[in-house]
Order: sequence, then structure tokens, then C-alpha cells
Amino acid sequence: MKKEVDGFTPLAMQKLMLHDWPGNVRELENTIEYAVVVTHQNWITDDLILRTEGSASREPVKPLREAKDSFEREYLIRLLELCGGNVSEAAKIARKYRADFYHLLKKHQLRVGDFKKTS
Repeated sequence: MKKEVDGFTPLAMQKLMLHDWPGNVRELENTIEYAVVVTHQNWITDDLILRTEGSASREPVKPLREAKDSFEREYLIRLLELCGGNVSEAAKIARKYRADFYHLLKKHQLRVGDFKKTS
């Protein structure tokens, strides 16, 4: 499944251009890929790019391992929703081997059947 978006909203583009990108191109690429996967619209909006200063300061900062696990689980859930539970498609988008993708699902206690589309 190939997902296409029409582009970025002006505010999203502004956030991309104004951010420092300490991780350089790889961080930028990961941010854009994530936004494409999770958007439910034809355009990538600013809320998918970076958090605003206000929203980030209201949440407590988690330890790095916990934050990574939380992000990874949410990413897998959204990816499986997008692909209707099709592991091959989800693994392809995530650029993971299917076996590695299944390992991640097991790690986060996610069942593919919960995401299968019913007719």
C-alpha cells in the first residue's frame, strides 16, 4: 500500500524550516515519514511535525527507554490501523523485515487480529 499526501500546510512547513534539526537529515526524514504514516488527511499539519513549547512543558518527561517504548508502541498501532492489520504492508512502510516486525508486535503485546478490517 502506497500512501500519498498532497504536501504540508503552511504552518507545518514553517515548523520544519524553523527547527534546528540537531539530528540533521535523518531526524528530518524520520519526522516526515512519521507524519505521513499517522496523518488521516491529504495534508501534513503542524501538530504532526513538532510539539509546541506549551504542550511539551505540561507533560512530565519520561525516562528515555520508556519514551522510546511508548513512541514505538503508538507507531506500531497507527501503522497497523493504516494497513488494516496487513503485516507485510506495515513492515514495508516501517522498513523492517516481517520477522523483526512480528518481534516488535510481541514485545508490545499487540495482536494483528485486533487490526484486521472486517467486512
